[in-house]
Amino acid sequence: MPLILPKSFCFYSAILFVFLLSIGCVSTKKVIPSPQPIKAIDVVSLVDEIEKAYPKHKALNIRGTALFTNGNISEKINIQLRMIQNKAVWINAVMIVPIARVLVTPETIQFYERFQKTYFEDDYQAIRTFLNNDQVNFQLIENLLLGKSLIDISNVKWKTIDNPINYILIAERTKGKTIPTLFIDPKSFLLQEQRILLPGTTKTLNIRYKNHISVEGNDYPRVIEMSIVEPQQVVQVVIEYKQINLFDQDVAIPFKIPENYKPILLSK
Repeated sequence: MPLILPKSFCFYSAILFVFLLSIGCVSTKKVIPSPQPIKAIDVVSLVDEIEKAYPKHKALNIRGTALFTNGNISEKINIQLRMIQNKAVWINAVMIVPIARVLVTPETIQFYERFQKTYFEDDYQAIRTFLNNDQVNFQLIENLLLGKSLIDISNVKWKTIDNPINYILIAERTKGKTIPTLFIDPKSFLLQEQRILLPGTTKTLNIRYKNHISVEGNDYPRVIEMSIVEPQQVVQVVIEYKQINLFDQDVAIPFKIPENYKPILLSK
């Protein structure tokens, strides 16, 4: 006697067959490393690969140098940088003797320097008002120093510009936000450069990341070149990381504003 299957069973079997057949016909959107940018790249998948390439750490201790140039003067200092992910960025600047310290947390920015015996301590609103940019926050500063996009790239709809060297990502819609243009290496998906027009000015901030090194499976830029370009002048800060150490627990963040220092008041 032949087996008679319920109509519902045949119907759902047909749906399952069509579904399995469609899987075999759909091409993958996985983005693979390439010597040159792939045309008609799937941007969503590209963004996912960029985020996967970001360095991951609990805490960092970095030693290096910072060079400041504005066309007239040039100063080079030694720096020690400590970072606790999502908690703190601490910088100690030295020129033979300690000259300044900076502590940035998600709530406040603090700074003091020993030459003029001055200090600054405030929340981000004072900095946002001074810079005319309400997007300045702790995450932006942390990302800048780690070779990440200044903003969360997963919250932006991007499109690409044809380029023979890098993937170039620009925002499709800014919605009043200041969003950088990103230059991505097609082989490693590491950020090579980001450019941003400073709000209310004709100045452009360019940040280039060079000579990436691998530390415990994480890729960090060895050199960070930050330039503010305006019609009559270029101001540049070049940070070079000489030594990078990763830790699985928080590192010490010593910071105390000395007594009798004078506060710095921001004014435009």
